[in-house]
Amino acid sequence: MKATLVVSAGVLSDGRLLMVQEGKEGSHGLWGLPGGRVEPGERILDAIDREVREETGLDVRVSGITRVVRYYNMNGHHTMRFNFVVEPIGGELRVDGTEILDARWMDYDEIAAMADEHIRTAAVARQIMDDVRHGRIYPVDIVLDVIR
Repeated sequence: MKATLVVSAGVLSDGRLLMVQEGKEGSHGLWGLPGGRVEPGERILDAIDREVREETGLDVRVSGITRVVRYYNMNGHHTMRFNFVVEPIGGELRVDGTEILDARWMDYDEIAAMADEHIRTAAVARQIMDDVRHGRIYPVDIVLDVIR
């Protein structure tokens, strides 16, 4: 069974997590972690840098990985998701208003209070956010990516 490879980022700063509001059809208005598809031939760590920069304007440094999740997304597509924990090291927070409508730094209680219908793939997102909150973060060198 073919799966789409995606990355997402728990962008942490001052104990808060960056959430983005989607503008794309099928997930319009839903909140989630920045991220997206890994392009053919693209290294996974390059994909997370690119996706975070495209969606938020921020440059980041990867500090770890939470878990790899296999699931069917909201559109029924088989998905493999690598979630990284990153910290901003430059750039300026901005959104394009089309693909991403808004971006906000939220504390964990604020995210926990959000209804599932306002979060993209809520069960997966909540598990990842819980991992980040409780420090279930692993060294990034467990990801062996031999794509060149």
